[in-house]
Amino acid sequence: DVVDSVLGCGVILKNAVGIVGVVLIIGICIMPIIKIATLSIIYNLARKTSTSDLSGIFEDEIDYITPISDYLEKYYNIDREKVENMIKNHEYAIGAYAITFKSGDIDATVDYGNFKVSDFR
Repeated sequence: DVVDSVLGCGVILKNAVGIVGVVLIIGICIMPIIKIATLSIIYNLARKTSTSDLSGIFEDEIDYITPISDYLEKYYNIDREKVENMIKNHEYAIGAYAITFKSGDIDATVDYGNFKVSDFR
């Protein structure tokens, strides 16, 4: 009887350690999952509030067209009138780091890192 009791207690301890181990593993795995979910929600909220359209660029008091058109003229030989037409016709794609203008044979990228705040005055 004593041997059976000791073996029974051993099985109970083994199961308890197993349950604690499973809870510990779940705890270790759940933290990165929560972090990824939180970052995903924040990213999606930020995307919804960011600008995805340049149509209001002409109504703003700040001159955005000049630095962009100067850059496109210097590196891609695209004049200001063509830049304005591409913006009005929505022939561009806004990315996280650049605006890409595509129209016919034109494929030009304006990297945000090429500008300073003082360029837009």
